[in-house]
Amino acid sequence: MSEIISFPKSEETRAETIINSAQSFDQLKSGLQELGRIKGSDGNIYSADELCDMVENVKEGTLSVNFLTRTFGLREKVRFLLEGSDLEGQTREAIQSSAQLIAAAEDFQQLEQILQTQVKKIVNDKGQSQEASVLLESINDVRTKGELLSVVTRSEGLRQKVTELYAQEAIAQARSVEEIQAVIVNIYIAGGAIASSDGIALDRNELLEIIRMTQAGDLPAQLLTRAYGLREKVMELRVQKTNRLGEIK
Repeated sequence: MSEIISFPKSEETRAETIINSAQSFDQLKSGLQELGRIKGSDGNIYSADELCDMVENVKEGTLSVNFLTRTFGLREKVRFLLEGSDLEGQTREAIQSSAQLIAAAEDFQQLEQILQTQVKKIVNDKGQSQEASVLLESINDVRTKGELLSVVTRSEGLRQKVTELYAQEAIAQARSVEEIQAVIVNIYIAGGAIASSDGIALDRNELLEIIRMTQAGDLPAQLLTRAYGLREKVMELRVQKTNRLGEIK
């Protein structure tokens, strides 16, 4: 969860590859052990052992597949493995779930194209079918009107992907520390998080304070995470502020 927690992009790709390439439940569980932990769409961080137990329970029929996180396509992969015999004769390359397509988007333009031409509609958490036009309207409201990310459905990992892309875009475009802080508050309200350099989800208030103190010059920049270009942006704003003060003097 990209995390969010945000794994670096390379780690997100690695996690998706490990999960999507699993050809059996044993391979999947081995891959989860390799990953170590995953942040679920509900905001909780699950250890590999917890995830493996949940996968086994789903396989045995004692737990619904809907209790599995969608992060990195895990739920869809388990559903795929459960349907095994029904998928004979079809190549795995030809079978891409909506969640996998959405997860592959690298920017909002790609996401829009995927929603319009491939996914087309998503059944939201309330069981209501939402057409691509409705989904894109919610996404646009987040980007242009500052609407909370909670207007975007979690289904098929859409909110998680929008959160990632929104964080990248909004932080890069921020003109002040206050704007950055507003972005971060939005992310956390929606159940997301921003991770430290070692992949651990940061406390929201602690992160906001680190940003403020870094921009003021009271903390070294190295203490601020690089996730979504956050460190670089805060330092850019810090230099701009210093230059303005120099001009005034």
